[in-house]
Amino acid sequence: MNFAPLAFAAVTTTALLVTASNARADSTTYDNQIWAASLNTARLTGRDPSASSGLSAWLEFHTRRTGAGYLSIWRPGLGYRLNRFASVWGGYAFIPSIDDVTREWTVEQRAWQQGLLTVSAADQVTFQLRPRLEQRFREHEDEVAHRARVFVRVNVAPLPKLPVLLATWNETFVHLNDVAWGPRTGFDQNRLFLGFGVRAFQSSRVEIGYLNVTTKRPNDHLVAHNLSVNAFTDF
Repeated sequence: MNFAPLAFAAVTTTALLVTASNARADSTTYDNQIWAASLNTARLTGRDPSASSGLSAWLEFHTRRTGAGYLSIWRPGLGYRLNRFASVWGGYAFIPSIDDVTREWTVEQRAWQQGLLTVSAADQVTFQLRPRLEQRFREHEDEVAHRARVFVRVNVAPLPKLPVLLATWNETFVHLNDVAWGPRTGFDQNRLFLGFGVRAFQSSRVEIGYLNVTTKRPNDHLVAHNLSVNAFTDF
């Protein structure tokens, strides 16, 4: 269990350094946002607890209120569990958004592929690593934007037999090519979450906390201070 506070501190410290270094710009804009999400996974085959492999389904729904408007994400996918710790996934994402000023809708669609590694120790420490690739398609645009994302999570249950846990994760986004409708090769954004989770049932939990999002824009950086609420369910 000595690993728990060290892992929690390492992820948090590294993420804070990345966020702070990327926020250094000639000008920085600040925003306050609210993000909420429902993240669900279901075993389609190999549902017996002793089964280490099988097919799974993934469905996420996100809704976000930003200073500029509203955005939602529908992200279904299918995955195959290679063993108790690792799985591979692929799917589709539909992302409509509306601008408060222009009242115009923008629709982005994505294909995505990812690997997922999850390791737990004594039901008190959970480490998760998720590299993801995305191919992004914007309506009325011909070019495809490619992006890589690396997500690292460490959750720690501070006291045995209590339903509360400490949750931290960090995700870094990098554009892999230049496209006319916006993205430029290099750092895109960094997201750092610090909060706590409550287990409602054996297979579900809710995490609530602070989410810092630092995004690089053509002429400045946008730093968003967000309230984040996420509900997780496993079937």
